[in-house]
Formats: sequence, C-alpha cells, structure tokens
Amino acid sequence: MRKCCIKTLKDFARTRLMIYADDRNIPTKYNATSRLSPYLHFGQISAQRCALEARKFRKDYQQVRTLWSDNFCYYEPHYDSFLGACDWGRATLMDHVFDKRERIYTGAEPY
Repeated sequence: MRKCCIKTLKDFARTRLMIYADDRNIPTKYNATSRLSPYLHFGQISAQRCALEARKFRKDYQQVRTLWSDNFCYYEPHYDSFLGACDWGRATLMDHVFDKRERIYTGAEPY
C-alpha cells in the first residue's frame, strides 16, 4: 500500500469525515469528498481499510456508514448468497468452479 493512500485516508478521517455525510453529494464542496476514489479504483487501498479507519470515528460522527454495502444489503434480498452477485460475477465464479485449489476451507474454520 502506498503511503499517499494512507495519508489521504487519515487526512479524510481526521478533517473531512465530519461533513461527509451531509455534503458528499454537493459537487461544489470539494472538501466534503473523500478523495479516495482513484486509490480504490486502482486497488491501491481497499474499501475495508477505509471502513475500518472511518469506524474509529463512529462515536464522533454517527451518520458515517459504508454506503455501498448498507444499500446493497438493504435492497438486495439475496445479499448473502450466490444469487445476490451480479451476472458477470456469477459467470466468473462458474468459469472457475472446477479450478484446482490448494486447500478447501469449511464454513466452520476460522479465517
């Protein structure tokens, strides 16, 4: 992970997270955006890392939430199964269903 990604994430969490919930969709308010989109898009930082960082501030900013996952789980009745994946995702998984795996984990095993 590049240092600039982490620096941008921490800067967002410390200085702009407080106004993000209210102002994130107002294009003229540049300081209300996270500025993390390019890092997320090109895989330099994960959405999970961003959520974990934002989570540290949840007592301070009650409106902060992970928008995509919240909305997906709310609107998709099959969010927790294969049926909830989009067509291309299901197709990709089916293309690789018979690929050899070094190890197959059971649902009971810890990560």
